[in-house]
Formats: sequence, structure tokens, C-alpha cells
Amino acid sequence: MNYKAADDVLLYASYSQGFKQGGFNGRPLANADEVTQYAPEELTTYEAGLKAQWLDRRLTTNIAAFRSTYKDIQLTLNQTPTNFVANAASGEITGVELEMVLRPAAWFTFNAGVGYLDAKYTSVGEGLGPTQILPITLRSRFVKAPEWTVTTGLDLTHEFASGGEAAFRADYTMYSRIFQDVANTPIITEPGYGLLNARISYTLPNKAVSLSVFGTNLTKSLYLVSGNISGAFGLAEDSYGRPREFGVSASYRF
Repeated sequence: MNYKAADDVLLYASYSQGFKQGGFNGRPLANADEVTQYAPEELTTYEAGLKAQWLDRRLTTNIAAFRSTYKDIQLTLNQTPTNFVANAASGEITGVELEMVLRPAAWFTFNAGVGYLDAKYTSVGEGLGPTQILPITLRSRFVKAPEWTVTTGLDLTHEFASGGEAAFRADYTMYSRIFQDVANTPIITEPGYGLLNARISYTLPNKAVSLSVFGTNLTKSLYLVSGNISGAFGLAEDSYGRPREFGVSASYRF
């Protein structure tokens, strides 16, 4: 449902339902009892928000609040050699997102945003076969669901008398703690990190050719993007994000 309270103010609310199909675990390790099935995952989501423009449309603000309830959450357990999918009984995600874009002049744009996420289990399943145990409790947190996300960035442009145009873009994103596995194992948990990227571009007067120089992860953040742990083998694996990089690019528009 949408309601336009004014020319530059929009209120909205939504309700949706969805599901992820079930399946079975077809790779038994010890015996046929490990060929188990798991139920479909069901989701119900509510969202409400406000989208508005202010100061003669120089300022845009968007805010959204949402709540998602899960039934029979499908959890993937990568605990080599026992890898399987099982259902946690239920869970919920509650969150708020706020975005702001400021354009005080045609050559300058600034954006910022913050997101808060509370993702938790409300009840816990018991696993499936004899070796398929869910290592979670009601205090466990969701995988890949940081509590806080903060973004900010700016764009600067300048058009020369010749018709060419220069542009500069910088952005910074910060994430709070991220769990890499269902068990929230500390040794493979990312405590939080930030990424700074920047790009300088020049577009030739013909508007067809653009040249750019860019850098990513300029602060050389060392951060984890995934992890896996196997208690049976006494093994923990981590995959790290890309290091600081620089590059050049060219594009032709036709």
C-alpha cells in the first residue's frame, strides 16, 4: 500500500510470504540413516517506510522498518566430513534502514546510510540423523548478518570549457561482527571491518570515451569473507577479502 502525503512525501507498507523448497541429504558418511529429509523454509515479512525529498529536492531521505519471521529455517552445516542441511525450528529478523542523499550543488553529492539488524532464533530444532546435530542455541546468531552496517560516500564533478568532464567518487562501508558458521565459532568469526574505495574519471569532450584510475580497500583492511571448521579433523579454514588494489580502466560508449 502506498500513500502520497505530499508531492515529495511517500508512505508505504507491504506484506509478503515466500518459501524455499525442502530436500534431502544424499551423502551418508556412516550408514543409510543419514539419508534424511528437511522441510521447506517459510518466511513472512512486514515492512513500512517513508520516502521524502526536502529543500527543493536537494535532500532525499528514506527510512524503512521491517520484521521477518521464519519457520523451519534451513541451516547448512559444513562440518567436514559431516556436511548436511537441517531445519532450525524458527527465527526472526527485525531491522531498520536509514538512507540520506544530499545534493547542495550540481557538482556535489553526499550520501550516507545506516542499517540495524537483530537476527535471532526463537526456537531450535534437534537435527536429523545420528551424526546430524545442530550446534545452536537460542543465543546463537544468524550467519552473514552483521548487527550494524554503515555506508557513506561523495561524488564531485567538474565540466571543463572544452566539454570534457572530471569526476571523483569515494565511499566507505563499515560492518560490525559477522559470524561465518552456524555454530558461531570464535576462531572463524570476523570481528568487524571497514572498506574505503575511490575512483577518479575523465570523460573526453566527445562523451564517448572515459578513462579512470581507481583504488579499493585503500586502508588495507584484513577481513574474513568466509570460514569453515571441522572438529573431527581439528581443522579451521578462513578465506580473506581482497587486499589493497589499484587499477585503470577505459570505456567507450556507442
